[in-house]
Amino acid sequence: MSLDNVNNVHWTARGFLVFSLVTAIVSVYYASKQYRILGRCLTPEDIQTWITTGRGGDRGKFPRAASVLTISAPGALLNASVHGFLIGFGIYLGFLWTRDLDDSIISIDKKAVFLTYIITLAVSYTLYAISSIVAGEQAGPTNVYAGVFDG
Repeated sequence: MSLDNVNNVHWTARGFLVFSLVTAIVSVYYASKQYRILGRCLTPEDIQTWITTGRGGDRGKFPRAASVLTISAPGALLNASVHGFLIGFGIYLGFLWTRDLDDSIISIDKKAVFLTYIITLAVSYTLYAISSIVAGEQAGPTNVYAGVFDG
């Protein structure tokens, strides 16, 4: 939020940057909470019991929704934070270039920086997508809970 001319760009840039900041903070909070919860589990059976039953009750075969959400929330929030930041920063760079907001940088340089950002983002997402596909093909069909629920 301390970027030069951030108040002169479209409000969506600031909105995405605030969204990114808030979701990152909440992600850290949930990860810390998860660490405290799982830190009380001393054996794999304790973890299995927490995942399938929670505070008591009969042990089920599948994980409870609450435990799945607790485990996946930090990663999902961090993912949203990164994407929000990338979108907000892209809007910011785009406005710097198209509205010629920063007088200390010549316009052609602003265009070059924005295009470098877009190309880098596209290459990064493409590389990630390809590596995810390759990793998925190499792993084959897997059971996400393999080993956790073996009796």
